Amino acid sequence: MCGIFGVLGFNHNKVLGESKANHIINKLKHRGPDDIKVFCKTDFVLAHSRLAIIDPKNAIQPMVSEDGRWVIAFNGEVYNFLSLKRELENKSIRIKTNSDTEVLFKGLIKYGTSFLERVKGMYAFVFYDMANKEIILGRDHLGIKPLYYSITKNHLVFASEPKAILESKLIAKKINKDAIFEFLCRHSPPYLQTFYQDILEVEPGSCLKINYEKNIEKIIYYKLEEGWKNFYKEDDYKNEGDFVNNLEEKLGSSIQRHLVSDVPVGLSLSGGIDSCLLADLISKNKYLKELSTFTYSATGKNDESKVANNVIKKLKNIKHHTIRCTKKEQVQNIKKITKYFDGPVSYPSSMSLDLLSNQVNKKKIKVLLSGQGADELFFGYDRYTYLLKKLGRSKDHNFWAETLFYGRGDENQNIVKSITWRDDSIVESNYIWDWIKNNWDLPPEKKINIFDQKFRLLHLLKREDVVGMKNSVEFRVPYLDIDFLNWANGLNEKYKEKKKFLRKLLRPEISKLLPKKKFGSVTSIDEWFKSESFFKSFLKIIKSNNSLSKTHLNYAEIIKLLDKKLYKTKYSYILRNLYFLEIWFKNEKNWL
Repeated sequence: MCGIFGVLGFNHNKVLGESKANHIINKLKHRGPDDIKVFCKTDFVLAHSRLAIIDPKNAIQPMVSEDGRWVIAFNGEVYNFLSLKRELENKSIRIKTNSDTEVLFKGLIKYGTSFLERVKGMYAFVFYDMANKEIILGRDHLGIKPLYYSITKNHLVFASEPKAILESKLIAKKINKDAIFEFLCRHSPPYLQTFYQDILEVEPGSCLKINYEKNIEKIIYYKLEEGWKNFYKEDDYKNEGDFVNNLEEKLGSSIQRHLVSDVPVGLSLSGGIDSCLLADLISKNKYLKELSTFTYSATGKNDESKVANNVIKKLKNIKHHTIRCTKKEQVQNIKKITKYFDGPVSYPSSMSLDLLSNQVNKKKIKVLLSGQGADELFFGYDRYTYLLKKLGRSKDHNFWAETLFYGRGDENQNIVKSITWRDDSIVESNYIWDWIKNNWDLPPEKKINIFDQKFRLLHLLKREDVVGMKNSVEFRVPYLDIDFLNWANGLNEKYKEKKKFLRKLLRPEISKLLPKKKFGSVTSIDEWFKSESFFKSFLKIIKSNNSLSKTHLNYAEIIKLLDKKLYKTKYSYILRNLYFLEIWFKNEKNWL
């Protein structure tokens, strides 16, 4: 994985020099500690920090074409680059390295953005045509890899993380108040927005083409809402056995693609079906001579390591590591990792995942497979049953939008609105309402399914990217392979019920070891958020001078909620998220 930073000057405006660009890209060295390089022109600069995984010795970036016209910086992996390489070579296009970066580069030069329709991978890239003064910012089908940008009067600034854009000093640092509201509701800022005004994300499955005259064209090469349609069959399979066999074949193909690497590969192993199935298939089908697996162990009722250790005993060719994460370590880690998120920490499990990634790095493992995404594909959350029951066959667009936005009912709405001074119907005419309206013809199950993949999953993927890159570890997600994703989304809903079919792929001796019901990634730190220790710590922060609660929120209402011991209720996550917001806000300086 890698870090990208750059600036394009509109109308021939000068950009910052090589020395400044080198300083900024070093802020992203955690994303790519193996090599740093800067490409610099008067009105364009492109910098890259590299985590070397494919062709470590030769694929140096930014990569410049032989004629000097084009340049690219790439972050991610193209899993089918070998077949694409052969295709390009058959067109008499010379590929000098064994890297996926050069394959993507030469494909874009030859075919333009239409080449992305054949690319299977996770990626973000910047592609610049120096002859036409035209730049393309591109991102993979689900936004697995990040890419941010900001457009000012004179410049386009872009980077893998917002901190690099802010470090350029080309935009003012201002808080995005809408992001505060949505984070309290949904753990994330509004779609494609960040916690900073004027810093946006490139939309997944799309490219932005921008020239030096500030003309902007959006190119959509993949639509999640439509990708599954060519795979949908009303009848699907003659029997469940045929389906299970096809499921194993499809998932096995994805695993093989995700194991392509010139450096050692590991697996983040929880006690759930998703990661245990990956371990079982890799071991059973001998995709690797040896697989390193990593599980975090934390005190509490849902210690994943107990199940994982029992599963490992049934598998061959596995080298297992258990990473101990105490509650104290996780609490202390909140402040340490906040700066890497460029916003508040998302989800308590972020701290333990960070501690695990740190140990993965120490074991010299650069690539880590993850079971992320399976729940969103195969209805793995209990809330899907709740949502289907509540929404049913309702034809009320507003009801759908508000339910999906708030998720937890009227009480959630009332609490968040009281804290944030919001008393309007926030959902009406926002991006979720628009999405519901534009995709109303989708069956109810698919609306819920694809909604989560588009909006909720994006933030979960960011969590893995942030904590992985902090420790120079690349997370890969086989369940979100574009072929497997389209196939799974195209299934008749009866094949996705409660992930029972994923369980059928497991060997019986492993299946019986797993819990019958998903218990989630609850860690020992969750207990702290419902304790008097949390109450005292939180109270100290919000009462401090210039706290977020005092300057941007309804401070009096927050005090009332604390007096009512809201932190001990099912809505404790609201105060937990507010705590994360306060930690981030306290670490930031010079808010305007």
